[in-house]
Amino acid sequence: MGVFGANGSGKTNLLKGLVFLSFFLRHSYQNLGEKDPIPVDGFFHLDSKIPVSLKLDFEGNGGVYRYECKLLPESVIGEKLSKLNLETGYFRVLMARDKSGKITGRDFDIDRATITRLLKDRPNASMFAAGLLTGSKEIEKI
Repeated sequence: MGVFGANGSGKTNLLKGLVFLSFFLRHSYQNLGEKDPIPVDGFFHLDSKIPVSLKLDFEGNGGVYRYECKLLPESVIGEKLSKLNLETGYFRVLMARDKSGKITGRDFDIDRATITRLLKDRPNASMFAAGLLTGSKEIEKI
């Protein structure tokens, strides 16, 4: 991967976003305490009540995926993992999380009930980090 651009064009912010997503998706459940804030800041730190939205398209595990999240420092407002259907050209939701922490989705072999239960008192953790604790092979692959 290479990132090129003029000074002040956002290269560092792009890399910071990727580093944050790596931490959040893999380690937020284990490394953040129940009351710890999510280490995410809005644009210029203007208003901590305005959600930060992140979206990442990536390839792996035999497909093209899209991960989206909306976060406040104190909680996840929503998360969604979708997979590109090559025949239709549209992304289909594999798993999603609402503000209450409930996990929904289909055609994805995960223990939704256990992940939902893990997230009940952990509004600051990712559904992926919680899913890794369940030993989900599907989540590990992605």
